[in-house]
Amino acid sequence: MPISQSQTCTIIDGMAAVQSLANSSGAKTFGEWSDRFLRHVTSHFSDSCTRVDVLFDRYVKNSIKGGTRDKRKGKKSTGIRCNVDSRDQRIGNWERFIILEDNKASLAHFLSTEISENYSAPPGRELVISGGFKDTLRVWSSDTSRQDIRELASDQEEADTRIVLHARDAAARGYNQVNILCRDTDVLVLLLAHREQLCQEIWMFAGTLRQRRYIPVHRIPLSEEKRKSLLAFHAITGCDTTSQFYGVGKASAWKVFEDVPDLLEHLGEESLISADVLAKAEAFVCKLYNPGTQEVEINKERASAFRKSKKDLDALPPTQDALILHIKRANYQTMVWNKALEPCPSFSKPEDSGWYYSEGLLKPKLMNREQVPAACLQLAYCGCSREGDCCVNRRCTCVRLSLCCSKACKCGDRCRNDRNTAEEANEA
Repeated sequence: MPISQSQTCTIIDGMAAVQSLANSSGAKTFGEWSDRFLRHVTSHFSDSCTRVDVLFDRYVKNSIKGGTRDKRKGKKSTGIRCNVDSRDQRIGNWERFIILEDNKASLAHFLSTEISENYSAPPGRELVISGGFKDTLRVWSSDTSRQDIRELASDQEEADTRIVLHARDAAARGYNQVNILCRDTDVLVLLLAHREQLCQEIWMFAGTLRQRRYIPVHRIPLSEEKRKSLLAFHAITGCDTTSQFYGVGKASAWKVFEDVPDLLEHLGEESLISADVLAKAEAFVCKLYNPGTQEVEINKERASAFRKSKKDLDALPPTQDALILHIKRANYQTMVWNKALEPCPSFSKPEDSGWYYSEGLLKPKLMNREQVPAACLQLAYCGCSREGDCCVNRRCTCVRLSLCCSKACKCGDRCRNDRNTAEEANEA
């Protein structure tokens, strides 16, 4: 299909669109819902937009996002397992259906199959679908004349990452503008980091269906030095797979990054992180907690912060033991993002980069050493004195440190620390 220089490609995060549409139309069957989804997708075709790509997440069992996805379920209602396999199948309770990952994967496969088998694009228009098929590497295009669609066959797990691959393909095929329909910050960062290899104009449509926000990614000023370290900055300061430092927001972290982007320049280049890269990342985190510091060792910065204020222990910098594991996770995630333009990149095992398996899920390993050295246990005591909720939450020092209350504590007979009861039972 010949491409005019004025034509636009729109890329849609498929599962984000599913979540946004929900079942507000009141569709009774998955066939009705599929028809509505297709209408939503094809509504983005116009005189200028001649190509629409729909990308679905892949729900990998051993994913570094497993712990995050599990947390997002929180205290929501229990999901109802449902394998979507026919148009006549009734939807039932949408909220309890869409909460489960297996259901999302099943719906993505159903939508991908329905559209690829039944949709025929008008002349001069192309619809591309990837990620939703059971065959990981399968990509479908309504343009049967395309010979190079295998370039989009990717085993990258996240649709966020594959958006960059599809955006580059659009640029290679002559599109001068790409519109990204996604609200995820990760996508914005990825587009900025890989901007030089994408279209001349990159627009990100965020917000909601009723009130959209348009972000001209191509107009956001970013020096080459910052661009090289941007992905590492986002990973180390907190994203879907790495935690955020307590009390350190993105805005304040960015101010530090603007001054010393070179400290993160090589994070995410190799799976085995070198001592030099690790030391520079540690120095960067020291500055997150104390921007003016010349200290490069986090344990010393932590001790200095403790001497200045003993009121909020959670606000202290992490220990070096915990920080090294965090940096390893940030290094791994940055490496995944750095390889967004590789359809089938190879990675080391996540267990070698700060994760471990627990109950079938990959979870972040928070530390290697014991939480509280045995010599320090006797120094901990609480000052709890309230009736009713004495020693029941993290306001209690002993509860926060997972310790029993002692005779040095002020709680006395009012104590409700469950660890005391367990200790007495063991002694009996």
